[in-house]
Amino acid sequence: MKKFILLSTFLSFLFSAGAFAGEQDTLWTKALSGATNVFFTPDDQSIITNRINQIVELDVSTGEVLRESKKIRSSFVEFELSYSGNYIFILHYNQDYVSLVNYNDFSIKQAINLKDSNWLPHSIAISADDNNLAIGVHDLVKKVNYILVYDSETGKLIKRLESSQVTRYLKYSPDGKYLAAISAAYDFQDYPDDPKYYLHLYDAKTYEFLRTLDYTKSHTEKINCVNFSRDSKYLMESCGLKKSQVWDLITFEITQEYPFENNTFGIKITNNKKFSLLTSLDIGQLYLYTYNNIEEKIVYKYPDRIARFNLSNQEDYIIANMGGYLMLLVPYWEMNSIFDDKQEILLDISYKNQLLAIKFESSTSENNEITIFDNSGVKIKTLYSGFSREGLNMIEEQLKLASGIYHLQMKIGEKEIFEKFIVVN
Repeated sequence: MKKFILLSTFLSFLFSAGAFAGEQDTLWTKALSGATNVFFTPDDQSIITNRINQIVELDVSTGEVLRESKKIRSSFVEFELSYSGNYIFILHYNQDYVSLVNYNDFSIKQAINLKDSNWLPHSIAISADDNNLAIGVHDLVKKVNYILVYDSETGKLIKRLESSQVTRYLKYSPDGKYLAAISAAYDFQDYPDDPKYYLHLYDAKTYEFLRTLDYTKSHTEKINCVNFSRDSKYLMESCGLKKSQVWDLITFEITQEYPFENNTFGIKITNNKKFSLLTSLDIGQLYLYTYNNIEEKIVYKYPDRIARFNLSNQEDYIIANMGGYLMLLVPYWEMNSIFDDKQEILLDISYKNQLLAIKFESSTSENNEITIFDNSGVKIKTLYSGFSREGLNMIEEQLKLASGIYHLQMKIGEKEIFEKFIVVN
């Protein structure tokens, strides 16, 4: 049975951006204790995370465990999935070893022993081409600090960068040009109680020091982490009580500052630079915010406490770690799909008890066609072909769908849009 309902424009206020976004921000929740970080694989089909000292792969559409590794030494302090998706780089809790693991079969490619050299690691990173492993360490005997660079194929130490500062965080840029390092050092004359934080850039090929993004020389505010935009043109830093910001890596000037006065611990920016995602403290808890960089305002706050998060490569999903739980979230900009500057379509898709409900609000009256495809591109059914009115429209149809990812194709006039939705039975 199919129902097509045309509602007049006076009802359209019910589906304004704020109310509309809150209906479908969480697609699924998965209990998984011990997770320290979460990543999408490059094809966005899987999620890589960990359970204490095991690597776990989850299905994006359902959150179900696809496979997991055997126990790998001790639990993980930190781990990251390489840009290529070929390797997982792990810093272990006892900090005696770092491990490089093959994604395909979860076998250990390299296990680097740091204990015998009296090196205490604080940070890890894997280069964009997978060839180098960078580790920030403190030498417990000599009381000096290094960034150690290893060959990922042989495990051989190929570079040792000495520093007077402890390297707390490392990150390579996706284009392979930069290695960013957050360092901390005590200045006992000016700041005897607190370390000063620095953001250094190195050449990721030669490991020559390039420059310090040096506003931090005048204060002791903590830099928690950094992240690069996917095109490597911008470097984003999450800070303590100083405002987090974005650096332009061509001019080396600050191009964006955020209004959060408390600690931020994660930051990402969309490819079109319109939105940023930030986790920031609010009354002692971390929450995930969406910030509109053009309008310079917060446009959405996810209601649950979130520690770590990552954005899918297609920017249509967020995977978040909520301390014992993982959640697949809908980004704010997916809740509000924009065709162009003149016409805005608010689109909501829900599936429950074999009832597919589609709501959309259009600013014009045009011919409309709505078709459903499965994730392999096979057409399932054309749900509607005909006239849609200005304002709020709704389609409901009984349709038996298996669990998985589906795509809705909507044609309105000469315009066309595809939206993903997930069915979990």
